[in-house]
Amino acid sequence: MHSSNSAASDGHPKSIRAGACKVAFSGNWGRGWVSSRWETAPDRNREFKYYRLTEKGRKQLVVEESQWKLMADAVARVMWPAAEES
Repeated sequence: MHSSNSAASDGHPKSIRAGACKVAFSGNWGRGWVSSRWETAPDRNREFKYYRLTEKGRKQLVVEESQWKLMADAVARVMWPAAEES
């Protein structure tokens, strides 16, 4: 992912504003979950900062995703109890 502002045709972001990345990843560098590197774009005379999950970060993502699914399921049961009874 690099830090510009555009979206893929499927509506999913392929890149994110630089400030958003810094905030999102700031606490995770020390944990070893995220690495970054600067690279000059071949078609532009400008540098972009690229972020990547490390192996440790990918493992943590599995944990976080599992916890998020549990929380989302609990909220759904409270918000839409009739849907669960069907």
